[in-house]
Amino acid sequence: MVNKMVKEELKSLIIKAIKSSGFESTDFLVERPKEASHGEYSTSIALVLAKKFKKSPMEVANEIVAQIIQDLLIFIYRKKFLLRI
Repeated sequence: MVNKMVKEELKSLIIKAIKSSGFESTDFLVERPKEASHGEYSTSIALVLAKKFKKSPMEVANEIVAQIIQDLLIFIYRKKFLLRI
């Protein structure tokens, strides 16, 4: 149950970041990798978008991660601002 909720939340964050980065949203999975050393969750979205937009997967992944970080920082800033009011 929690695993499904985490996957859905991660997918939602990734979709928002994809759109904000100027990529077209496409179907993708968020999964638990077989190898624990590969992290808790993974997705192949950077590979899919890299092929589609003729960029390197690392470049696409970095753009998505940068957007997610920006969105989280904005969220934190707004929360702190609202707490002051």
